[in-house]
Amino acid sequence: TDSNTTTAFIWNGGEGMFSVTANSTYYNSVEIKLQHDLSAQGADAEWKDVGPAATFTADGATLFTSAATNLRVVLADSGGAETYHILVQPTYTNKA
Repeated sequence: TDSNTTTAFIWNGGEGMFSVTANSTYYNSVEIKLQHDLSAQGADAEWKDVGPAATFTADGATLFTSAATNLRVVLADSGGAETYHILVQPTYTNKA
């Protein structure tokens, strides 16, 4: 993926996991963060960081909760192409 890119997607709300693993030499200087759209229905998007735990400059993973229906992953500009494995998926609580 080229640096300085954004990938948005639909989210059903609730708890999820955000993880980042890099295959890149520039990785330590690149910030990768998860954001959610906190705008009112019908308004222009208002993207806000999910939180400091969902901002990475090294490999990592975190759990998050968001009632938003739209999320996006933002890659900062490193000046070159980079390769990452980024996962955002829902988690489910086992209530057995």
